Amino acid sequence: MMWLFPYFSAERLRDFDIRVGNTFDGSTYDKKSFTLGARVAGSAGWGETRTIEFDKAVTGRYVAVNMDVVEYLTMCEFEVYA
Repeated sequence: MMWLFPYFSAERLRDFDIRVGNTFDGSTYDKKSFTLGARVAGSAGWGETRTIEFDKAVTGRYVAVNMDVVEYLTMCEFEVYA
């Protein structure tokens, strides 16, 4: 579940991937070693909560939210349910 904090631009959280993997060195992750769980197109509105479900089961210890553009990613809360 994702919730956008209303004091920041909702446009910042747009067109992103959610990936799951088992290796993380504490500062960076290898995108190739993480499995794509979902690709989210577009952006959310102010204070909108979005639930994103994967098409297939994905296992791993770490969750990465990645945008392909070099820009700030503003996200207030991110919850994972298994």
